[in-house]
Formats: sequence, structure tokens, C-alpha cells
Amino acid sequence: MAEPVCRSGLRWIAEMPKRATARCVQTAAIVVMVAGLVSAGSAQMLPELTLPQQRSVRPPGMPTPTYPLVKPGLPGPGIGQPPPNPPVGQPAPVIVRLQQSKTHPNGMTILVDSVNFLPSSIVIAIEIFNPGVDRRRLNPLGTLVLTDDRGRSYPFLPPPDNPDMQIQPRSRVVGQLVFLGGVDWQARALRLSINHPFGSSTDRMTATPLFQFSLPAEPRS
Repeated sequence: MAEPVCRSGLRWIAEMPKRATARCVQTAAIVVMVAGLVSAGSAQMLPELTLPQQRSVRPPGMPTPTYPLVKPGLPGPGIGQPPPNPPVGQPAPVIVRLQQSKTHPNGMTILVDSVNFLPSSIVIAIEIFNPGVDRRRLNPLGTLVLTDDRGRSYPFLPPPDNPDMQIQPRSRVVGQLVFLGGVDWQARALRLSINHPFGSSTDRMTATPLFQFSLPAEPRS
């Protein structure tokens, strides 16, 4: 009786791999089915799980200004470039070198370096030296004027921050005096008057020294 028992036991042991294999096959089938269900479920959920497209991150830009950064108009000549030709029908600018210097009894000296005749203005380059201990004024009450020999007056454009043209003590100033209007084509001479008629030409203590310069008008052919 022992032998049949042993044979049945051996048969059972021999059949174990087959049973295990069948179970593995069944398990694998179940796993495949579950995976298929999961895949199908995932496929159905894809529209809900889809992430929004990532946008490229850009640094915030500067706001667009509401006013122009550059004033309209043609750009001026650059450094070392010749000035542009004047428009047709307008005379070219003319510069007359003078180097006229006068010294007042109070010690102030004014040098007229040149006169630049432009189509719409007259520009006088000057150098001012005040060696005194007090301030001097060159245009109180609008007394800095330019006239020609025909009686025409050219309005002076004073500096906005210094309309009285105050010159500090012990200082040297280099600048330009700008007068509106082109020179009269019939004029032959100009007169630059500083502190006329209220200034003094002899008072050593005056704060409004009187200066007058005779200047040539634009030379013509």
C-alpha cells in the first residue's frame, strides 16, 4: 500500500509545476486584463488629465512711453562732421571773427570773440571776467540790446535760469548771446549795448557796468 501512496505523491509533486504554470498563466492573464482595463480607463481620462501647455516665460517688458524719447526733426551733425547745407533759397551761415575786448573801471572785462549770422538769429560769442568781490548784472530790465545802423532792434533771448545775466564775483564766463531775427540785408553795422541806458561807464563801484561794442554786419559780395 505504501508504493501507491508514494506514486500518488510523486504524481502530485510532478503535477505541481503544471499547476503552478497554469496559475501563472491565469495570473498573467488577469494582470493583462487588468492592465487593459487600466489602459482603457486611462484613455478615457486623458482629456481630463491633459496638462495645459506651458508658455515660455519671458521677462516683463518696459512699458511703451506715451511721449517721444527723441524730438521730431532731422538729427544734427555728429562730432567731426560738417554742418548740413542750408535749404535752397536761404543764405549760408557766416561767422565773423572779432576779438574785441573792453575793460570797465570796476575791473570787469568783456571779450567779443565772434558774430555768427544765421538765417533766423544772430549769435555773439563772448567771454566775461569779473575779478571783483560783488556780483555784476548785464541785463537788468532788459538792457542788453542789439541794434543795426538802420534802427532795427534784435530781441535778446536771456538764459531762462539767469535772465538778469548775473555774473558771480571772481568768475569767468564763456557763452553766447542769442538775438532773434536775421540781420537786415541793408544794414552795414551793428551795436551791442550792455546796461544801456541805466548803467555807468565810469563808476568803479557800480553793479551795472555800461559796455558798447561796434560790430560789422554780415559781409556781402
